[in-house]
Amino acid sequence: MHWRQSIRRSTASGGATGARSTSSGSSRRRISTFLDAWEWAFAAPVELIVKHFEKRIFELAMAIAQLGEGILLTLSPRSLEASSFHFMLDHLTLEMCVLLYVGVGTGRIIALYLNGHWMPYGAWVRVAGAAIGAFLWFQMVFALLIYNSAVDLPYSPGIPVYATLVLFEIVSVYRAIHGLKRWRIYGQAD
Repeated sequence: MHWRQSIRRSTASGGATGARSTSSGSSRRRISTFLDAWEWAFAAPVELIVKHFEKRIFELAMAIAQLGEGILLTLSPRSLEASSFHFMLDHLTLEMCVLLYVGVGTGRIIALYLNGHWMPYGAWVRVAGAAIGAFLWFQMVFALLIYNSAVDLPYSPGIPVYATLVLFEIVSVYRAIHGLKRWRIYGQAD
């Protein structure tokens, strides 16, 4: 049973316990209107995303994070140099960071949306996006390690978080390559 149907049945019978059998019709209509609005605003888009991206939700989240990071750096270029990630600027220019974040994030979103209909190009975009994502997240781990050792502070709790992102971006590279191999051998995408 769908969650919406179970809530409607519960409210129609007077609540979860059935104690309120004298509920007015207006309160039921208000609940029904609220549930309709909830489904329109939240539940339907989430179900659509989960259905379309199935096994690639982590990749989608990383693509959105990369695109968001690029937009942030575009709108506020000083945010990178004002943070503990300013050591990234020793290896990359701000323009290169923006280009990588926006370009890779957008490319990954497009490739994930097209899912298996753009083979083999979509898989290669996913491979490149995840590899560049692993590189960028590693740059952030490295910047935090350097920053904490340079200022003689305890290590940042963000280090294991970004290291986990690096690890799972590498897993995403493997999955995209595996999908490409399946497409070449069996003619179907992963």
